[in-house]
Amino acid sequence: MMTRSLEISTDGALDPVNALESDGLLRGGFARATVDALRAVSANAGFVISLEGPWGSGKTSMFAMIEQVLRQDPNQHAVIVHFNPWLIGDRDGLLRQFLASISHAIALGDKGKEARKVANELLNYSKAFDLVKLIPGAEPWASIVQSVVKGAGGAAKGFATQKELDLEDRKRAVEKALTAFGKKVYVFIDDVDRLYPEEVFEMVRIIKSVGQLPSVGYLVAWDPDYVRRALRSANVPHASTYVDKIVQVRLPIPAISWQLRAQLFQEALKSADPLAFEDHFPHQHRRLQLLYAGGFSDLLEQPRDVTRVINTFNVIEPGLRGEIVPADILGLACLMVRAPRVYTALRRDPQPFVTEISDQAGSERKRNHEESMDKLFARSPNPAAVRRLVRHLFPAAAQASGGHSYNRPSEVEGHLAAPGRLGIALGMSIGQTDVSIAEARRYLLDAESRQKISAQLTAENIYGFLEILGKVRADLPSDLVKHKIELCQDVAMLIDQPTLLLDREALRRLPLGVEDRALQTVETIAAGETPNIAGQVADAIARNPNALTLGGIVIANTLDEAIPKPPYSIVLSKAQLKGAAERFTANVEAAVSSGALWELRGPGRVLNAVTSAGVKGTKAVFTALKKQDPSLDQFATHFFESGYSSAHGVSFSVRPYLCTEKFISLNSLRAHARQRLKEELPPAARMAWRSVAEDQSFYVDGEKGRW
Repeated sequence: MMTRSLEISTDGALDPVNALESDGLLRGGFARATVDALRAVSANAGFVISLEGPWGSGKTSMFAMIEQVLRQDPNQHAVIVHFNPWLIGDRDGLLRQFLASISHAIALGDKGKEARKVANELLNYSKAFDLVKLIPGAEPWASIVQSVVKGAGGAAKGFATQKELDLEDRKRAVEKALTAFGKKVYVFIDDVDRLYPEEVFEMVRIIKSVGQLPSVGYLVAWDPDYVRRALRSANVPHASTYVDKIVQVRLPIPAISWQLRAQLFQEALKSADPLAFEDHFPHQHRRLQLLYAGGFSDLLEQPRDVTRVINTFNVIEPGLRGEIVPADILGLACLMVRAPRVYTALRRDPQPFVTEISDQAGSERKRNHEESMDKLFARSPNPAAVRRLVRHLFPAAAQASGGHSYNRPSEVEGHLAAPGRLGIALGMSIGQTDVSIAEARRYLLDAESRQKISAQLTAENIYGFLEILGKVRADLPSDLVKHKIELCQDVAMLIDQPTLLLDREALRRLPLGVEDRALQTVETIAAGETPNIAGQVADAIARNPNALTLGGIVIANTLDEAIPKPPYSIVLSKAQLKGAAERFTANVEAAVSSGALWELRGPGRVLNAVTSAGVKGTKAVFTALKKQDPSLDQFATHFFESGYSSAHGVSFSVRPYLCTEKFISLNSLRAHARQRLKEELPPAARMAWRSVAEDQSFYVDGEKGRW
């Protein structure tokens, strides 16, 4: 299946032509009830209804449904006027534009004489009623009339010659014309809650000043909380209740039921690429169910919330596909949209979200953590829901605040809070040092992709990749992973792959134990097979010329009687040991002759495996070593390396390697060491040869070590 092009919802309102048919929130009954209220508008007075709800609750779509209901009535010949103050951009001109909009709508909708009369009188009124100001503390509102601009035009013939404007006369003229007109006028005022506070103040004054015109019904949509705050900032007395003096009927937009919210969410998810919800992770569908119940659904309070969260998901998901479980990408998108301050805090410092606080740290520290997080949540629209969502996504945040969480972050399940996943999620893509779960899965299931994936590994991510590889394999059904012996060999070769060996600095940065990590991954791949394939895997790795590092470990582990060997250990049987060791020794000889041995991460460990096995060809390896480098300096610095100290660096000693005799007698080697010490040598070679000559452990800085 090909990836579908990105689909983003424009979040547009319903169209009045088919709004009722497109209604997905079952609000048609509410629209009809609102129309019944509007029809109560008197021929002698106006009527104001407010549709109230927060931003994104669907007020504009409600307007569309109400308009469709009005137009469907064959007995109603009303004029419908749309006025959007947000589009005016001129606070002082709002009233003029408001009345002009009504005038133009009537003139366009009815070509009769009475309609033209109403239109003209409204224009005259708009010229006269140019500016209305509030006298603080005074009620009712007072009107201050300005002189009209010269040249008012034909619509207001003779008006410009007036020296004194009589606002009440103009109002009576409008009322008379409206009464004679005989039709009802419905004015839809939208987007008031997009205005600046000063503009909200101006719009409320307009509605109050002209809201009683006969046969005119006003339907205004706004967020009552925003309007109240705007009026308060304008120093309007009793701002919290003042709207009640203007509006006859206040209608809150119906809330979305839990069932409708779920339906909206499911419908919106259809816009996502189907590949997003393929089976990338175990238990991912259950994870989505838990997310929805874990605060996520409560943050989808309005239809616009659903649209914006899904739009954000559709943008960020492709870069995280196969790396983060889809449910957690949705959770992250929800934080970005509904709790941006929380998301910003997470990006700035993830530690409070992912660090557990032990009981030993004390209850005060947990209390401080909880108070700090609650202050952060309080800056979001629904703090309780944000808290639940954060605690679901980040169990450590729940534990650190004294709460409980039964959900431990899982790397292999793509959980956002898992150590290797959060950085990827916040970066919105896989970085050079990140470990890709999708690549690990592909490596296991698609043999043709392994070479390309291997070439992209670096010293910074190979250990993590091997670890994830084992975890992903453990969660995959065994029958999905084919040709496991070949797969195990490919994993074994990762340690010695050319792309890593070309970068000596990267080689030195490889974490300690990466070889053992590779062996554990091989054991995980081979485990549980019937019949047991561990022996076949061990034999294949030991014989592989491109897996010398892990091959040496397999031979050394086989020979070490102190190492436990459970049934699925990657060790050789007695029957396999001699042949595998001889092949391994021959491969090492070839690597010495070509110089490739010294490019490996641990040449000394490989050579030690040769001497431990002591099979035919061991002496030939040493002959090749001496031929390749007569000084044997490289041999000494690698073969006698015995440890590392952060204070003193690498240490060298002979005693742990008494099997040196398999290569050359110790007496001969000490004689060679004394000869080399007469020369000017690099620190590592000098200390290696000193350890041989003096039978003493030395650090590279010259300090004596301990046996």
